[in-house]
Amino acid sequence: MRKLVTILALLVGMLVPAVANAVPAGPGFAFATWRGGLLVIYPGGSITPGPPGQYDVLFKGMAGPRGIVHVTAINRVGNFCQAEAWAPSGSDELVRILCYDTFGTPAPTDFEVTYLRAPVPFTPPGQYALMDSNPSGSLNDGFNSGGGLTSTPSGTGYWTVLLANVGAPFPAGNLQVTAVNKIPTHCKIVDWAPSGPNLKVLVRCTDAAGNPLPSRFTFSYHRQRSVFGVAAPVRFGYLTVWQPGIPPYNFTAGQTNFNSAAGFNANGVSGVTPYQVKMPGIYTSTDDAQVVAYGQDANYCTLADITRPSGADMFGLVLCFKPMSTSPTTSGFFMTYGAI
Repeated sequence: MRKLVTILALLVGMLVPAVANAVPAGPGFAFATWRGGLLVIYPGGSITPGPPGQYDVLFKGMAGPRGIVHVTAINRVGNFCQAEAWAPSGSDELVRILCYDTFGTPAPTDFEVTYLRAPVPFTPPGQYALMDSNPSGSLNDGFNSGGGLTSTPSGTGYWTVLLANVGAPFPAGNLQVTAVNKIPTHCKIVDWAPSGPNLKVLVRCTDAAGNPLPSRFTFSYHRQRSVFGVAAPVRFGYLTVWQPGIPPYNFTAGQTNFNSAAGFNANGVSGVTPYQVKMPGIYTSTDDAQVVAYGQDANYCTLADITRPSGADMFGLVLCFKPMSTSPTTSGFFMTYGAI
C-alpha cells in the first residue's frame, strides 16, 4: 500500500512535465505487456492497477530526463489506451496509463507500452526522431537525427510536424503517435509526405466521439531501425497499410515495409477485420508492438491480440474502429514491432 501511495503522489506531481538538460547514456528504452496481469516487462519492473482503466507502470533502472511513451490497447471491442504522465522515481521510471471503452468510459484493458529516450549519441544506419508536443506546439522533448523538428498547430486538434533532413523522394520509415491527456483522447496520422529533404506529417487528436481536441501527444519516426531508437541487437519490423485500408496492399512504393532479418517488403498483411500481419524471422517472446491509425477520418486502431509466433515469424492482429463503435472497420495504419 505504501508503494502504491508513493507512486500516486509522484504521478500527480508530474502532470506538468519539465525539460531536463541532458540525456543519460546507456539503454534508452523499456516496454511491457499487460494481459490481465504482467506478461512481459523489459528490462524489469511491475504494473500496478488502480481504479478501472488506470495502470501505473514501473520500469526498473530506467529513470532519465524527458523521454516519450507510446501505448496500444489489446482488445477486440474498441477499447483504447493513452498516456497520462511519466517521471523518474529514484533510479526507476513511472508511467501512468489510462484506458477506456469505445464510449470514453474508464475500462480495464490489456495493453502494450513503450518508454523511449533519444538515442544519444546517434550512429547510422537509418534515421530516428521523437517528440513530446504540448497543444501549443511547444516541446517537452525533441530529438531528430537529421537536425531540427517542429510541431505547429494547424487548426483545432491538428498539428503539422516537420522533421528536417530525414525524408526521401518517397514515403519511407514508420510513424507512431500517442495521446497524452487526462480525458479520453485519440491521436493519429492524417497524412505524411516528403518536403524536399524534410518530412512533413499532419497529426490530429480527437475526443472519444471523434471531435477535434487540443491535446498533448508523443510522436516518433524510425527508418531502418527499431521504434526503440536502436538498430541492433534488437529484431524489428514495421509496415504501413495505406488508407482507406482495403486490399490489395501495395508495399512496392517507397520504403514503408522493412524487416531487420529480411529487408524491404518482406512483411505481409492479409484480411481486413482483423488485419493479419506477418513479419518473418524476427519473433521472440520478449517483444513489443505499437499501432496507430492513418487516414483523414476519425478512426483509431488497436491490437486484437498479443503478437504470437508462427515458427520464427511474428504474427499479429490489428483492428480499427470508428469512434464510439464496437464493430471493426477498415482503416489505414502504421504498425511497428521490436523484440529482444
